[in-house]
Amino acid sequence: MKFYKMYGLIIKSEFEIPEAYEITEQKQWDVFVEMGQPSMEILKQAKEGKVCQLEKGKMWFYLENMGLFYTENGNYIRIYRETERLTDLARNSYLTGTVMGLILFQRGIIPIHSGAVAKNGKVVCIVGYSGAGKSTTSVMLREKGCEFVSDDVSAIRIEDKKVMVSLAFPQQKLCKDAALRQGYHLEDLIYIDEFRDKYAIRLQDGFIKEALPLGAIVELEVAAGESVEVREIVGIEKMELLFRNIYRGLALNEIGMSGEMRRNILKIAEKVPMYQIKRPIEGYHTEEITEKILKLLWDAG
Repeated sequence: MKFYKMYGLIIKSEFEIPEAYEITEQKQWDVFVEMGQPSMEILKQAKEGKVCQLEKGKMWFYLENMGLFYTENGNYIRIYRETERLTDLARNSYLTGTVMGLILFQRGIIPIHSGAVAKNGKVVCIVGYSGAGKSTTSVMLREKGCEFVSDDVSAIRIEDKKVMVSLAFPQQKLCKDAALRQGYHLEDLIYIDEFRDKYAIRLQDGFIKEALPLGAIVELEVAAGESVEVREIVGIEKMELLFRNIYRGLALNEIGMSGEMRRNILKIAEKVPMYQIKRPIEGYHTEEITEKILKLLWDAG
């Protein structure tokens, strides 16, 4: 058995998850992961065309000719490999992303679709639509001395009245153009996405190991204009930003939001500064954007 820490949870797994932060053997754990066939009832539903089931206690999704991922009560994951198309790399990609997102929902932890870095003991979550520049900005922030927190999903909790963020797992994705622009040699990276030409950097250091306070949330947006603009988000817009950036929001729509999760989202909106940074469509502005985010993170809280 292997033990890992992901999203602030201790994971006990019967197979290796090299993407995750490995820890020593633990007597207690939060989530157990194993390979195995689902119940005949679930398998029958999948074969008859049902692609997912989302309930509070049990959630699963099926990838045709690949496999099925099942979660239960926020503490158990079973993965079924139907064919060899579900490689170890693909299995772990779904496990560390979508599957753990469902686990977070089941445990009442808020998963935000964002990259995140930390500096001066505070985390900044970077949200925005695909193509807004989240990954490229996160990489440059790391190059300017920030520590890595997450690439795609940030697990946010309320602990002792503080808004806290934990390490997801120490691996960062980059598109080919961004990797080359940042000076990486493609042969040194892990090729992970043939459809979107994505590569992964598996980090050995430079990432947080314990939860840190959330200092700010920054939304990146591409817009018409000639300069990079920053504005603070206030009032009801803060709630709207959080809701539209919840990871795998479809699952939340299906199972409904618990009263505790809704209260925690309100607390995040009350306690955490939020900003929107708009960049022009034309030109390269990552350097300027990272400097503005560093100032926001320095000033926050």
